[in-house]
Amino acid sequence: MVGQLCQEEIEAVLGRLHVGRIGYSLDNTPSIVPVTYAYDRSHVYVVSGPGQKIDSMRARPTVCFQVDEFAGSGIWRSVIASGIYEELTSESDRCAALIRINRVLAGRFSCAHEGSDSVIVFRIRLLETTGRFGREL
Repeated sequence: MVGQLCQEEIEAVLGRLHVGRIGYSLDNTPSIVPVTYAYDRSHVYVVSGPGQKIDSMRARPTVCFQVDEFAGSGIWRSVIASGIYEELTSESDRCAALIRINRVLAGRFSCAHEGSDSVIVFRIRLLETTGRFGREL
């Protein structure tokens, strides 16, 4: 049986998980990459290094975000969201995001990384979320 998750269930899945996938467009070719994230009910927060993913999202900020979880054979939940890439550049925004992310990544980043070009902090503003579940009858 396959069904739709309600908004409360979607929120629970996004809050419970910490690894998702960002889908973006690279030269009109779709691409998807896994990321570790933190969630605050309206945004997904991510830390990354410079590279193709960041360059692509800067050029085309409309992205999608997807998570899924499996609880056994035929039992799963999946959430997909459309969103907008927003790079965090102010010291206060970056530090607030890093605090959230550190709860997931066990304190790997500090606000002392502020001036570093090698640490890019961004969020995806989630515009619309949908979710589905599957379970055996």
